[in-house]
Amino acid sequence: MKRILIIVGMVESSHFQKWIKATISTELFSKVIVIPSDYPVNKINSNGLGLEGKQRSQLKVFKLPIGSKLNNFTFRILDLTFGLSWRALILFISIKIYRPKIVHFQELQHGGYIYNAKIFKSTRKRNYKVICSTWGSDLILYGKLISHELPLKQLLSKTDVLTAERVDDGEIARKLNYSKEFIAPLYITVGAKIKSRILSSKPSERKMILIKGYQDNHGRALNALAALTLIEAHLTGYKIGVFSASNAVQLQVEYLQNNTALNIEIIKRTSNLEIKNYFSQSRIYIGLAISDGLSTSMVEAMEQGTFPIQSANSAANLFIKNGSTGYIVDPWDIIGVANCIEKAVKDDQMVDKAAIENLNSLAEKYSYETGLNQIKELYKS
Repeated sequence: MKRILIIVGMVESSHFQKWIKATISTELFSKVIVIPSDYPVNKINSNGLGLEGKQRSQLKVFKLPIGSKLNNFTFRILDLTFGLSWRALILFISIKIYRPKIVHFQELQHGGYIYNAKIFKSTRKRNYKVICSTWGSDLILYGKLISHELPLKQLLSKTDVLTAERVDDGEIARKLNYSKEFIAPLYITVGAKIKSRILSSKPSERKMILIKGYQDNHGRALNALAALTLIEAHLTGYKIGVFSASNAVQLQVEYLQNNTALNIEIIKRTSNLEIKNYFSQSRIYIGLAISDGLSTSMVEAMEQGTFPIQSANSAANLFIKNGSTGYIVDPWDIIGVANCIEKAVKDDQMVDKAAIENLNSLAEKYSYETGLNQIKELYKS
């Protein structure tokens, strides 16, 4: 019997691509239909995911019957003209054609809200299961905003299974009247394949600090930069790299280059493999946000032995022993963040011990095999 999965998500996201590749490897579905919730500049495809043979034919990504570059442009025009209603129509037609066993929304505000369109108003007689997966900010931030209360309640009322990377999201969902199955933690990035626990160098011998440079609705990289200026005297000899930097962060880095003694630079857009190489040379990683799920950058830093300083309102507490194997900080407490950086710079024994413990923690709590088994369990019925 054919089992078909329709999944709505951000096709340009490496997190989403990892999930799709893992899902196809389970062989639970004869066909995986992907409907983009973003703008498919490059679009995932069988080659991009490294799929071969039979697996390649299992994946179908929706695209308009025009050139690749025109797809991105046309998606934007359709969004501006019709909002999410045109994507909802594509989903509605796809459900009618493929008759999926499961419809899965990865991320709520861009993906899940498509299911709130009027065309899906009557869903009582549907013969497919609806799964919604949060990506971090979905509930911890938007679940507390009045402007999002109604669309979240509407979506959750039609959801059969809700998954999250943070256990605490279950309480937020219950306050939004959700009463069905809740699964957490379940990580969008599936898990890490840790081949070796031998680090390339001792973290205490490294002289680099890496900062995630997001400054947007969620990211607060400017606060991390402000914290560095408070302990400038303790960072002599250190190189500071800022990756994935927003425009405001790029401007502030340039200002710090010209007006302080900090040795700081922007790391230009590069591959995930190259970022991991930077982690392997770094003593400290700093990621600040006002809401997050499991920060992929944080776990990638931990894989390389880098000491993590991660904001609260994330899943960091599942992996970090605060004050021992890392620091969990208030993203608004600039002085507190500065104190944590200073301690991590001075305490060689702490960062070396943390590196070993964090690798063991990842192997236990974030293994690819465990994540794959969770996917199988989620999709089995």
